[in-house]
Amino acid sequence: MFDHLLYLDDFYLFPYDKNKANETILTKLDILLRFMYETNDYPIQDILTELGPDCEDIIIRGIVYGIPVNISDYFRKRLTTNGVCCMFNYKRESYAYDEKTRNEDNRFIREKQPIQFEANSILNSIQFVLQSNPEDFTVRDFDIDSFEITVFPQYDYANIQSSHIGHILVDYYSIVEIPIQPEFYDSNERIRQFKPSVRNCYFPDEGQKVLNRSYYSIDECLLQCRSESMIKHCGCVSPPMGAMENLTYCNLNALPCLRQWNVKWHNWDYFSYVNDNSKEDETAGHKCPHCLPTCDGVNFRIHLNEMTIRRAYGGIYSHGLLKNLSDSKPLAIIKLFFKQRFAQATEMDIIGDWVVLLNRFGGIMGLMYGFSIISLLEMFYYGTGKLFTYHWNKWKMKIKKKAVETSAMIRNKTLRKDEPPPEYDLYWQELMPKRRTNIFMGKVFDQ
Repeated sequence: MFDHLLYLDDFYLFPYDKNKANETILTKLDILLRFMYETNDYPIQDILTELGPDCEDIIIRGIVYGIPVNISDYFRKRLTTNGVCCMFNYKRESYAYDEKTRNEDNRFIREKQPIQFEANSILNSIQFVLQSNPEDFTVRDFDIDSFEITVFPQYDYANIQSSHIGHILVDYYSIVEIPIQPEFYDSNERIRQFKPSVRNCYFPDEGQKVLNRSYYSIDECLLQCRSESMIKHCGCVSPPMGAMENLTYCNLNALPCLRQWNVKWHNWDYFSYVNDNSKEDETAGHKCPHCLPTCDGVNFRIHLNEMTIRRAYGGIYSHGLLKNLSDSKPLAIIKLFFKQRFAQATEMDIIGDWVVLLNRFGGIMGLMYGFSIISLLEMFYYGTGKLFTYHWNKWKMKIKKKAVETSAMIRNKTLRKDEPPPEYDLYWQELMPKRRTNIFMGKVFDQ
């Protein structure tokens, strides 16, 4: 019957995971858990957490700034949508079903001070040794053998819903150096005049109103949007997604509905222009248009340097961080440190107002900032000159047209014989057609 507990990993709702448990197995396991806990609301969250390995079994050795540390003082096991993870520098409150576990998690957060990186040198880095037992059953999204590391803000839910920062896979028998480069970004208050959909971000107070909570991030918004969609379709939330208060968690009987929802959430509508109903339900599938990034915050760029660990001669390492450790089980070394001693900072501001555009593209006022008396005189001179030139050219065209018409009328009249021929300009006779005359030419011969 204990083999049926392995089917509880269906609650993680991996998008490419095949349904392993049928309704018969789910019914038997549901009856067993109801009998054990004497309630219909048995704590799936706590069961999944207990089935996961302890942090001391995965992280077997650690060094912080050159000093060996106790792993239990820095890591705490928590449930996430990717499985049971060991949290480091995590400050989010616990939402465990069991009150005792929840109080212990919160006390660990309050008492343990977060580690602050003091230098950007690899010699002052934070180093940990990871070890895996191949004989253990491991919940996995993909069929690969590696350690999974997720970097995220310390107040966010431990999941990468928007690929915001980093998701790292570490191969067995490898040394991975992870230099982290923070990038701070800020926004000027003047961009508040634009809608959030135009500036594509929320200020802290705007994000709090969207979620109706004291903390906002795009991953937090996606988590709430995903939970609301799940509640709408199944009436409950999958236990690994329990990161908010006052939620109804699903039991084993709701797994078929969760599978149907999972297909809809991870499915793309390739022909949305044919289906008119695709825009009605914004929470269906991956559509959460109201979830936007924050206008103020920090991003982390992660650079990886990976090397291979040599297998120990005789099976036991003799020096270094792996001293007296065996290579019979897969190992990996993780080193965390800042890449540089400084961090970049950017600010989003309005640069397209009329003053900036006027100075950028020039004009009659050149590249001056603002107006002046000379600029106003230039504008008046430019406007009156253009107006005078327009009317002057129009008047000249009228005079010229009238002169042409008068000349044509005169040319069409018959000239009287007693009037002398008109005086024409040079070559006029060559241009005018020949006129008939009464002059006869003859030849005179001398006698």
